[in-house]
Amino acid sequence: MNFNNIPWSIKKIVRMKDNIDPKPQYQRGPVWRTPKKQLLIDSIINRFDIPKIYLRRVTGMSPYDYEVADGQQRLIAVWGFINQEYPLGSVRGDNDGWSGKIYSELNKKQRNHILSYKLIITTVHDATNDEIRELFARLQKGERLTPPELRNSMASALGDVIRAMAETHHFFNGNSFANSRYKRDDLLAHAFAIELYAGSQDLKAPNLAQMYKEHQSSIDQKAVSRVNQVLAYMNKMQNEIPNCIKTKWGFVDVFWLVSKRLGNLPSPKRIATKFIKFDQLRLRHMKDPATLIAASNRKADKDLYDYIVAFSVGGSLKENLAIRQRVLTKKLLAR
Repeated sequence: MNFNNIPWSIKKIVRMKDNIDPKPQYQRGPVWRTPKKQLLIDSIINRFDIPKIYLRRVTGMSPYDYEVADGQQRLIAVWGFINQEYPLGSVRGDNDGWSGKIYSELNKKQRNHILSYKLIITTVHDATNDEIRELFARLQKGERLTPPELRNSMASALGDVIRAMAETHHFFNGNSFANSRYKRDDLLAHAFAIELYAGSQDLKAPNLAQMYKEHQSSIDQKAVSRVNQVLAYMNKMQNEIPNCIKTKWGFVDVFWLVSKRLGNLPSPKRIATKFIKFDQLRLRHMKDPATLIAASNRKADKDLYDYIVAFSVGGSLKENLAIRQRVLTKKLLAR
């Protein structure tokens, strides 16, 4: 792995846009809000220093010359402003007259002022996939990444399978689980943990990261097939009643229930209908579950109370997962 530092002007960065892949697999999606993008352009206008950007030189059949190893959010902010996706904020200093303008509203001198700004681009050559993921992980140590983003930066056969399934499995088409910040990957990590460990471990972030390490070089294809089959059944539930599964822990609990009884379940429509009614009841009592076991309650429901408490006090702990599984089994599979 070799590095080469080259100053690029904003003009060149804009010109090279179509030659740079901003979303290789290990990168997260766009997460900067407009004020942070505006602050970056303000820094360019006022000639503040901006951290260098790392671009990996791509070889082979890729349509790109480079992929972003670090600096994705900065590049997207620059391209977005030039493409008039957002206006300037309150520009500081002597350039406050620029405030609130979009790129097309700037005069030629102002545009050249932005386009002439140079920052350091570090091009990375002859890097393996493992090396570039390690570089990305190290460069992000100073920034708060979510646990799924950190796992995504790890070289892992399991991670490769999860990334592919997050993009291609029918379960994720048209439902409420967007893939911003690798939320689908996170769901699938929980699914594989259930399949591989059968409730013997907590589903906390360190446990999931350890699972990626344990399956760094290979993953049992039987587990992959099983996860696919469970998701296929859950997809039928979603088709029967759209978005009947719409929360992370709802996904986890239904996945485990289906996984334990795959091939011996009622119709997806029946399970979806019962789960919707159960989840509506859960939401109704979330603020004050104690009313479910009050002596004055003629419709006391100790099971739902247990589920809500287990849901609230530590959803990722194995003992609470087991409680919720017991209750959900009783509620959804009772005749």
